[in-house]
Amino acid sequence: MKVILNHELATITLLPVETKEFVTLINLLGALKPGDKLCYGGRKDEGEFCAIILRAGGHDEPKIEKHGSITHHFRKCVGGIEFVLRGSTEDDKHAVGYLRDVCYYGSNGFIFLTDRTAEGERALVMTATHCQHCGAQMIDRGRCEWKTCAACADKCDHTYKRGLCHGGSAEMAGMGEFCTKCGCGKLNVKPELPLIRHGESKMVRVDNLY
Repeated sequence: MKVILNHELATITLLPVETKEFVTLINLLGALKPGDKLCYGGRKDEGEFCAIILRAGGHDEPKIEKHGSITHHFRKCVGGIEFVLRGSTEDDKHAVGYLRDVCYYGSNGFIFLTDRTAEGERALVMTATHCQHCGAQMIDRGRCEWKTCAACADKCDHTYKRGLCHGGSAEMAGMGEFCTKCGCGKLNVKPELPLIRHGESKMVRVDNLY
């Protein structure tokens, strides 16, 4: 699947490449209407990359996973029509990996917007979630995690607390000061070292927080 991320419009366009992907897309478009959700149902590791399991018409169940000393509570979608999102080129595979983090740490799936013609083929267009304050579409991982778009975060009268927060990569976390309303890190304050990588005991250094 070709994956086109438009960060300005906050849209994700899926363009089928293989024959079976054309069939899957037609089935999905027949079952979805604007505003319907494609729920996140987990990931499939494929070497250094991954594929995303999505479900149309499924339902959420609470799940708990442990990554080293970190316990993550989340909701996983089961049932419905299964759709495995797998990138075609290396760039597409990186995009799918990014979208997996968007789902896992923030949106728990995607919202179907419409279908359109792209490169002469029918394509599916979606976004990750909407800002809880203004309703703007969002696909940025850090913003989706806090359900707050960049414009609303800029206007936030921040209330900071100390705690575990993500660093510059979704899989890295450490102690720092962050706003409990929008998730922004406190300016000019570096996180306490060492930082930890989810699922590992290895300590890594990251200097920027959301």
